[in-house]
Amino acid sequence: MLKSAFLFVAPARSILDYALNWDMYFPRQITRALNLTPAHWTPPQKQALENWSLVLALIPDLARWTSAEKNQLVRIIRAKSSANEMPYLRQAQHHRRLREALLRLGSSQ
Repeated sequence: MLKSAFLFVAPARSILDYALNWDMYFPRQITRALNLTPAHWTPPQKQALENWSLVLALIPDLARWTSAEKNQLVRIIRAKSSANEMPYLRQAQHHRRLREALLRLGSSQ
């Protein structure tokens, strides 16, 4: 009886830990996929990374993107924190693979 109770409680505990720490998990997952070290980023840049990480974590092949695609994505994330959003918008519009991935995420297929 105790063993079966533990099997029920253990997954619930890990789900709770995950839910309470999502804001740390997703940025770490994305920094690994993009080979980033945002330690010297500004607080707004770190916030942009955190915000983007929720969506980027849904892209299954992100870690396999080319270095150029990843670097372009990092520039987009950092540009999002700027007071002027035009560079962000321009860069985001020109990232073909990101645009395709976001469209796939938003489609019903």
